[in-house]
Amino acid sequence: MASVRSRADSKSNQLDRDREFQRLIRAADNALNNGDLVSPGSGSAWHYYNQALLVKPGNSQAKSGLEQVKQALADRAGAEIGAGEIAQARSTIADLERVEPNHSALAQLKRDIA
Repeated sequence: MASVRSRADSKSNQLDRDREFQRLIRAADNALNNGDLVSPGSGSAWHYYNQALLVKPGNSQAKSGLEQVKQALADRAGAEIGAGEIAQARSTIADLERVEPNHSALAQLKRDIA
């Protein structure tokens, strides 16, 4: 009887983890679509995708979401530079550098802003 209960508890826990993961991915996707990339901290796409990875380590959907956030930061910084919004671009570049210090776009963005 204990073995049956243990399996039922295990299935219930897995369902709870799956639901939590899906909730976090939905929240992350919404934040990404709203442009809330890294701030506000606990309401950002970056935060939610990382939380999803805590629930399901190595999950490709959450990892892909983090890559999308990084690319969106690089794109945003480039657009801000193009629009002459230098102070905002510096802030966005700092955000990108914080989440991905070796991002391939950083060097060019820094040259563009200098």
